[in-house]
Amino acid sequence: MNTTSPSLLMRVRDPADRAAWVELDRRYREWLIRYFRGRNVAFGDAEDLVQRVFANLVKSLPKFMY
Repeated sequence: MNTTSPSLLMRVRDPADRAAWVELDRRYREWLIRYFRGRNVAFGDAEDLVQRVFANLVKSLPKFMY
């Protein structure tokens, strides 16, 4: 997996920056699904967990300092 650019990390601090969130989703959704599936989580549950990860990011990233 590639590292996340500091500029993207700064952009996703703004929940309204849809393009940044689309990019974060594009980079990490499949990786997260594979991570959860590798731990024997059912596909539907893995998708739910990914949504929870992103929901938690929306809450915590505004306070994130790189």
